[in-house]
Amino acid sequence: MVGLSFRLLGIGFGLPDKHIVDEQSIVYSAFYSAAHKLQPYPYLHAPLLQYLLLLEFGIYFLVGRVFGIFGNTFEFAVSYLKDPTVIFLIGRVTAAIFGTATIWIVGKIGEKYFSKASGILSALLMAFAFLHVKESHYMKEDVFSTFFIAITFYFVLKITMYGKLKDYIW
Repeated sequence: MVGLSFRLLGIGFGLPDKHIVDEQSIVYSAFYSAAHKLQPYPYLHAPLLQYLLLLEFGIYFLVGRVFGIFGNTFEFAVSYLKDPTVIFLIGRVTAAIFGTATIWIVGKIGEKYFSKASGILSALLMAFAFLHVKESHYMKEDVFSTFFIAITFYFVLKITMYGKLKDYIW
């Protein structure tokens, strides 16, 4: 909870202005995929993040449509151009959640393969790691990559300890 609160504190920095170039290009990549039959934007970003954000933006659009905020996709696009705050906050909260999940994974690695004290200490260090906290404030690929690297490391350790097929599959 402390790690999540650190990642959510100040999450609206700079909004509605667009200060982080990566965030803008990720949003544009997600919108590109929506306009081009889910084809990812070529050579700019790995598609998993833009597809996840596209799903979230789609849910936001559908909820807005149900409540009469958006009549159609054009109104949705105009609302983004007028004030991109909500779209950016959706992506930033997603990054904060993935950052917090990384804390949990790192703690589980420390606990499972070393000791309970190691797990708590490693989770605390990850919770307060300045760069990870900072990057968890923004819709960038860094935190998502760290999350998947931590999961991969967890299963690699399981493979070396037990060698089960399901760990290879995961």
